[in-house]
Amino acid sequence: MNVKRYTARNSRDALKLVREALGVDAVVLSTKPCAEGIEVLAMAQGALDHLARNAPGAAATEQVATAAATMTPPTTPPVTSRTAAPQAASTPEAQAPRPA
Repeated sequence: MNVKRYTARNSRDALKLVREALGVDAVVLSTKPCAEGIEVLAMAQGALDHLARNAPGAAATEQVATAAATMTPPTTPPVTSRTAAPQAASTPEAQAPRPA
């Protein structure tokens, strides 16, 4: 892992240094205030990709993701109540408003 530290008066200048040294795809790992102004820890995108490919468990993580993508979600039976709610009549007479 090739992490580099950059310090500058402000974050704009520090990020400019990062882009000049590592390119526009650089990954900023942290920023914090320091005696000089701001400190930025960054690394190149290629180094991050290399870490992801060679990380312990990377193959296992990929296998789990593939298995999860092919699984079907479990089905649950419909929930029924023990006491049935009374059903409204479906005839037009039952649905018509009653005179007062």
